[in-house]
Amino acid sequence: MPPILLVVEVFLASAILRNLNMFGLESFVIDYSTGAFLKPLALIIIAVVSSIFAVLTMFGLPSSNRYSWRSAIRTIVFLILSNISYEYLGETYINILSLQDVLLFSAVCIAIMMLPSVRAYYVPPMKDTPPLKWWLKFCLLRPDDNHHRYEFSENAEN
Repeated sequence: MPPILLVVEVFLASAILRNLNMFGLESFVIDYSTGAFLKPLALIIIAVVSSIFAVLTMFGLPSSNRYSWRSAIRTIVFLILSNISYEYLGETYINILSLQDVLLFSAVCIAIMMLPSVRAYYVPPMKDTPPLKWWLKFCLLRPDDNHHRYEFSENAEN
């Protein structure tokens, strides 16, 4: 694994800590008697889902599977969206990172994942590294692997 990916793992760990902070604070705010429980419940669900994505991405990041690379990009984008929802739905709590810090670190982590050396790590051996345009398309769509054609043939010499 390229050592620069440790920065991404540290960011994911800090995002999990932020989610745990949000989960812990919001779980004590829920008051079913007043009917004002939808906002805290939504924040708790967002925190749990983004934490699950972050943990799964942290486990998959060291593998050289290209789908782990895509999962990391998608998780970082989801963490951006979840932290924006924390900022606008949540109260003003003491957080580990502010929204601006999260956006800055997210941009740095996406830039790290786009580095040629990192992308080359997620390419199988003896294959050329696809261009950046292919990787950006790979983030959104599942690529067709139909460009290789395999046929079985019978050897007539036996």
